[in-house]
Order: sequence, then structure tokens, then C-alpha cells
Amino acid sequence: MVTRANITGLIDRLEKDGLVIREADVSDRRVIRARLTRQAQNKLDAVLPLHGAFTGMALESLDLPEKEQLLALLQKLQAGLKKW
Repeated sequence: MVTRANITGLIDRLEKDGLVIREADVSDRRVIRARLTRQAQNKLDAVLPLHGAFTGMALESLDLPEKEQLLALLQKLQAGLKKW
């Protein structure tokens, strides 16, 4: 459900907010790469540990067989999505 226009608009907003920089690809002039800025990396560095802690707390309520079942289901879902 992602179109080129969606991505362009998203990158435009991220660039406006100072979170990405567009850079031309040196080997292919048709390609423009979006690179995270230091500001964006700092935000990720602050959020990712919180995300990991939250995920860990959420999974604490599952026992080992339930975690194994969840993993198996997620792997099955991932395999199904690769067909798209």
C-alpha cells in the first residue's frame, strides 16, 4: 500500500524536520538516498531502549510454550508476507 508519492511525502516531511538528508547515489544518478541525520540518530538512540524494555515487559506475561508458539506464528506470518 506504499506508493512512490507516499514515500516522497514522508521523506519531504522528515527532511523538513531535519531528520533526513537526501543524497545522490554516486554510481546511479537516478537514485536518491535518504540518510538519517545526527538528530534522527539521537532520537532513535533515546527511543529504542524504551521500545525494547516495553516489548520485554509485554512478553513477560507469556510462559515459554506461549513464547515458542508466538514465535512460530510470527515466522509463519513473515513467510506468508514474503509471497507478496
